[in-house]
Amino acid sequence: MRSAGIKPASDTPLSTLYVGEICKRIGLPKGVMNIVCGPSNVAAKTLNTSTIPSMITLIGSSDTGRRAMNEASSTSVKRFSMELGGNAPVIIMPDADLDLAVDNTVNMKMWNAGQDCCNYNRIYVHEDIYETYLEKVTQAVKAVKCGAKHDEGMVMGPMITRHARDRMFELVEDAVEKGASVLCGGTVPKGLEAGNFMELTLLRDVTEDMRVSREEIFGPIIAVRKFSSLDEALEKANDTDMGLASYFFGHDARDIAKAFETLETGDVFVNGGNGGAHTPHIGMKQSGIGCDQSRWSLEEYFQLRRMSMVP
Repeated sequence: MRSAGIKPASDTPLSTLYVGEICKRIGLPKGVMNIVCGPSNVAAKTLNTSTIPSMITLIGSSDTGRRAMNEASSTSVKRFSMELGGNAPVIIMPDADLDLAVDNTVNMKMWNAGQDCCNYNRIYVHEDIYETYLEKVTQAVKAVKCGAKHDEGMVMGPMITRHARDRMFELVEDAVEKGASVLCGGTVPKGLEAGNFMELTLLRDVTEDMRVSREEIFGPIIAVRKFSSLDEALEKANDTDMGLASYFFGHDARDIAKAFETLETGDVFVNGGNGGAHTPHIGMKQSGIGCDQSRWSLEEYFQLRRMSMVP
């Protein structure tokens, strides 16, 4: 019987440990699922360099993925399936349903405080609707408050660590120094100084040389800039070594087709479309190798073999 080893994220091990409890309750034989906790430089490195695993799968940053592949290949030939970092572009055309685009923007960035590999990173809004979009987003952001899940209203939780939260302030400071403006947010909410909270933050007039454009934000920052033509937006959207997800809002079929054919990402979401357990989730460029979700992902865990026989 084949077995699997799981190394949880050091900051969030409890959910994975509970998976172990579920395995025990359903009667999964001992040794089929093995959960190993500990510092990454010890536990993860030990698993990667072992000759026992035939496949290494990982969800994490591109740097972490490259390091894992390097460690794993140092001792034996293995297969890999990795979902790595993203730098998702969002293109909002002049014929887009603007309220839909605004709702998606705010909901995406407040969900899990923006801590998701596929979250909106670089938002490109056509110049004809740029100011209107910013006005609508500003009003929507003001309705979001920081707090706990059981609080009433539109509530956004904290960042995972204080280091992660403080990095958000560094990104905002860099953007402002290079010419962007903060329309709202960008501070620690009053009364929540002891936590890792940051108000949902809206930046306008972002440029490609800013850290919020070059790095994966992974936090509650909405970084917006304008464009004049679809070709311009697509060129800037592809100007990254990441290629996990991209988003497009507009209704011209020719524009949609051009965006799908041009965008260098494994996932392309149009007008709020989303995935699910039965749809593949793929990273291009430095955003991964292999496939998450769907039957295509399951096939990666099987070894293709052939037998030729003369009866």
